[in-house]
Amino acid sequence: FGGVVMFETARLLMEKGERVAFLGMIESYPYRDFLPSAEKLRIKGQLLKRHATIFSRIPMKKKIGYLTKGTERESYSSWDDKGNPGKRPANITFADADRRRQYEELALKSYAPGYYDGKIHFVRAEEGIASFPAVPRGAWGTFAREIVTDITPGDHFQILSRDYEGLAKILSRRVKEALDNLSLSKDGRRPQ
Repeated sequence: FGGVVMFETARLLMEKGERVAFLGMIESYPYRDFLPSAEKLRIKGQLLKRHATIFSRIPMKKKIGYLTKGTERESYSSWDDKGNPGKRPANITFADADRRRQYEELALKSYAPGYYDGKIHFVRAEEGIASFPAVPRGAWGTFAREIVTDITPGDHFQILSRDYEGLAKILSRRVKEALDNLSLSKDGRRPQ
């Protein structure tokens, strides 16, 4: 969600004639209605597979609740896409997560991305999440002039908690490149 806010901020700044030297996004995507049809279908298939895998691994007495109660399904949200328990962080209550998700969903549904005539520096995790597009270009390609993608070890949650050094290296390198390009364009020569 934060990346979508930054995308719109950068887009509006450019629209007002400001220069945006760097727009970095970390595994951030527009609302699924704005994805190409093939990508939406792929995500639905991945989510169905994830739910089927988790369903096959939970105790028999929990299966009906998993199918009929959102709170019961939510209790398995820390499981990864392969049905392994406890791989995703569960540091907030389900009510808080559900409330936050509802606000984000409402905001994303209300927002239609405009065109950004700049470059997005996109970082994605090496291990994909079922509900995310397979490639950033598939999600943002119609909304931005250029997308540069870097891949870092881990999954969506681990890149900030466990594998943050890889993310930090990528962002540091990309920000330095943007600053070098900004300096180059001001005086016509590469900075020392």
